[in-house]
Amino acid sequence: MALNVNREVSDDFYRYKMPRLIAKVEGKGNGIKTVIVNMPEVAKALGRPPIYPTKFFGAELGAQIQFDQKNERFIVNGAHDCDKLQTILDAFIRKYVLCSKCENPETDLIVRTRGKQGGELLAKCKACGCLAPVPDNGRTAQFILKNPPDETGLALAAGASSGKGGRGAAGTRRRRGGANGGTTADRSPEGGNSGEESNHHPDDGDADDLNGAGVGGDDFDSDGEWEGGDDENDREQQRAAADELPASIQRLIVTDEMLELTPQDRADRFHKFLTERLSSGQLSPGELVLEAERLDIRDKAVLVVVEVLLDSPATLVSDIAKTYRPVFLAFVGGDKNRRAQKYLMGAVETLIARFRDSLLDAKRIPNLLNAFYSADLLSEETLIEWAAKGPSKRYSGDRKLSRSIHELSQPFINWLQTADEESSSEDDEEDEENNKEAGHLKEKINGNGSTKSSRQVRPSNGGRVEEEQPDSDVDIDNI
Repeated sequence: MALNVNREVSDDFYRYKMPRLIAKVEGKGNGIKTVIVNMPEVAKALGRPPIYPTKFFGAELGAQIQFDQKNERFIVNGAHDCDKLQTILDAFIRKYVLCSKCENPETDLIVRTRGKQGGELLAKCKACGCLAPVPDNGRTAQFILKNPPDETGLALAAGASSGKGGRGAAGTRRRRGGANGGTTADRSPEGGNSGEESNHHPDDGDADDLNGAGVGGDDFDSDGEWEGGDDENDREQQRAAADELPASIQRLIVTDEMLELTPQDRADRFHKFLTERLSSGQLSPGELVLEAERLDIRDKAVLVVVEVLLDSPATLVSDIAKTYRPVFLAFVGGDKNRRAQKYLMGAVETLIARFRDSLLDAKRIPNLLNAFYSADLLSEETLIEWAAKGPSKRYSGDRKLSRSIHELSQPFINWLQTADEESSSEDDEEDEENNKEAGHLKEKINGNGSTKSSRQVRPSNGGRVEEEQPDSDVDIDNI
């Protein structure tokens, strides 16, 4: 949906339009971030390099930013909704896009240098000819002064100078997200941090310094990683260094690239890992669980396990009960992991859908469910809860097929419920029987058959009667 660039104008025929921002939240915990999916398109409609509004988002939200113009990824750390970002974008437009006189978004940004005194940021309107200073001197304005736009206004000028005499005869430094769209890093001694915030200099006085962006000195970026971590050469060096580590350590490494993976990408990686282990005959349940945890799909991994390991309808029961039971147990953990068992039930529906010609039968489906149940992979509670929930096309892809699966599995579910009720009745009868036996024993003890006194009387020594104390000492010589 297209919006008016100046959203204060409600005219539907307003000719300056821009796309609505699309934001997607990725990751979780400390790694959560918001990817602005269509930032290049929005920036093009505004006539500005996409890094400018991204930088403005970071300044307004007090958040670190990341950008890779080559791959058109613009990221703001933290979780932020589209409406909030759209409102902040309106503020950016008022300050850096609209003409201060005619309010048309027809301006070009001009950086006028003043030698050692720094520079001045001006906006020249192509509609009315107004040339006026930009009414802002914040972090974004300082960034634009050091990273002016090129002639098109849609990218940063090549060799943009920060005003500090860096490397090279012209006193320029390599910058992230330059006019060539790459992700080169500032490596000059004066360059300061060259991480996600793109050449943030320690003397800039930005809020980044207050947020601890420069922790670690000049060789670290804003997240405490070695500078240039997003540069392709540095990525290759990191991969090469990781490859030299033992395999047991490599499995524990969670890279930045992995944090950016979608759930489907994670499942695909686990599928590849499991397939390779199966082909090589090195199917270790513990190793598979570690890889699933590293990819953050611990419970959902069972969907992939079923897809890869159960590939033959003829041997399903033996594969479940014997061949691959240790692998399944490592993920579903008997009755302990109900969440993984629910995903396993979904995997069973997917399995039946895949081999529907062989498995969609009144005998095969109950036998299949019984195989999982007998192997302690699915509990009674999980199976009964699945049956009560009813058909769904989430896993089978077809609600009608899911309904058929539920109908054919109903005899087995009924047997489970009946067995559970009979077991409860037997337990009640056993408890009642035990209570009766305990009552009879108590009556016997307190009745005629009991000994009323601990003192025993017996004849001895010529008919004389002696009283024997049960606790009296025994003379061994008289035995």
